[in-house]
Amino acid sequence: MANPLPKISIITVSFNQGEFIRQTIESVLAQNYPNFEHIIVDGGSTDSTLDILRSYPHLLWTSEPDRGQSDGLNKGFSRATGDIIVWLNSDDWLAEGVFHELAHHMQEYPVVIGQAAETDREGKVTRIVKNPARSFYDLMRYWIPFAWVAQTSVFFSRAVLEEMKRPDGTYLDEDLYFTMDLDLWMRIAKKYPFLKHIDRVLSYYRIYDTNKTGANPNATQRECCRNFRRHVNGLNATEQRLSYIIPVRAPSELLTVTIANLTQQSFLDFDILLVDYASTRQESKEIHKQFLNFVDAVPQITIRHTKSEGCDEYSALSTGVRKAVAPTVAFLQPGDTISPDTTRDAIQLFARDVTGLVLPNIQGSIDLSRFFPPNQGTNAAEFIVGNFFYPNIIARRIALLELDTFRKADDPVYACKELLTRILFRGWSVQGAPQIVINPVARDYAQENAAAETRRESIAREIASVMQRDFDIDPFAETRAQTVDPRPLIRAFP
Repeated sequence: MANPLPKISIITVSFNQGEFIRQTIESVLAQNYPNFEHIIVDGGSTDSTLDILRSYPHLLWTSEPDRGQSDGLNKGFSRATGDIIVWLNSDDWLAEGVFHELAHHMQEYPVVIGQAAETDREGKVTRIVKNPARSFYDLMRYWIPFAWVAQTSVFFSRAVLEEMKRPDGTYLDEDLYFTMDLDLWMRIAKKYPFLKHIDRVLSYYRIYDTNKTGANPNATQRECCRNFRRHVNGLNATEQRLSYIIPVRAPSELLTVTIANLTQQSFLDFDILLVDYASTRQESKEIHKQFLNFVDAVPQITIRHTKSEGCDEYSALSTGVRKAVAPTVAFLQPGDTISPDTTRDAIQLFARDVTGLVLPNIQGSIDLSRFFPPNQGTNAAEFIVGNFFYPNIIARRIALLELDTFRKADDPVYACKELLTRILFRGWSVQGAPQIVINPVARDYAQENAAAETRRESIAREIASVMQRDFDIDPFAETRAQTVDPRPLIRAFP
């Protein structure tokens, strides 16, 4: 005997929406789905809403003053008894046949997302929002045009909703006026990425001058920023504002020089992570001994130690990113020194959420103006074809995690170029920071720069190929390309 159709709970919050709510209710009935409940939480309407609600005996509705939309939704979610949750606003409506598709797809997927149609007040379609499948990382980049999630075409299981409750037992943060949905999506997507996409319009939502999102775009954007900062550190514990990651192959006086230099920072909200990539157990023991000496000698700064997942320098850096306990990371080598204000300056550069990576000024190395011409933004082509090697980056940790940091750790020249290019085309901003000077005492990178010159055409071709593959398999690529489109650069290197 076939399994019965899962029960679907539709949650609608309303307040003085008599102009629209009948269409909302009728779009649910038009699904011709036998197993559903439609819960309407009204905030005490004084227009025609209550008369309309009384005319539909199947509705489960209440009308009483509340603290706003999030409070009403929290009440509605808590009353739901269905297996699948449909969040349908009182001025929005559903396309035909949605519930039967959900009943099929949500046997396998806890979250389903699909296209949505934006309309004017009268319901005339103004644009189709593709609303592509996306990861937690894609949800973070609210600054990409058209990247916002169309809430009416996101459907999720009640089990996921219960799992993602906030510590206070509520489902939505009532302190968020515009973007309580984005906060919920981020909480869900950390564990359940939005992988299943239905490639047709599933819902219609109105944007007009008197609804709150349409009337307040700037305030909505600022709340998106609050969500970004709330969740940017959500993948691991955060203890400091910045982590200096130093790969260590053997104990040395050069490492002592760098540690001593870091103690002179004017701003001490940072830690130091030593990543041991020694090739022998004895060398690892010596590195750990030196680490313990640093801990005793430098009580004002947290110094940590971890073992690299690979036996090369760039595997050590990637391990450091995964083990870091700060939202911003900076790569140093034993012997490098920096100015006393570097930590403060670096943290300030990441005050803009869009900033993903910063290139400091490596003393005696390359001219940053090649990459950042005045008033022209980033010169992406130089990242690929320039004969340079740039290991001393400062980056937002989440941007590196998304790309798994250095994917070809045994080829540092390629790995650095690929990382810089892919971060840019993921929609993060890349900045030059000539005011932050790193003095590479121990090495001049001459060998790496010579390799970059010798192999730059082959490296460029390989990076272009990787970017094309990324673009082909990434469901969010077309949307992201509305900000930064990699295809012209890809085509330059067939």
